[in-house]
Amino acid sequence: MPRIELVASLVALVWGGVVLAAMGASALVMPYERWTAELGSFRSLAACGTVLGLLATAFFALERRKVEKRLSR
Repeated sequence: MPRIELVASLVALVWGGVVLAAMGASALVMPYERWTAELGSFRSLAACGTVLGLLATAFFALERRKVEKRLSR
């Protein structure tokens, strides 16, 4: 896997991990009612970051293929 695709994938994984860690930390310090109310925003943040990272990975893979095809001609 080329370097830029690897970086995009790692960013998506790290983002998801950071958001999950924030969810766990907030569960320890917040009252239960408030934490469950904010759970939706944590989930959407994790989902957005992961999807954006995966889209970036796919974009860079497609761009690499275009360049490889152009160079092989």
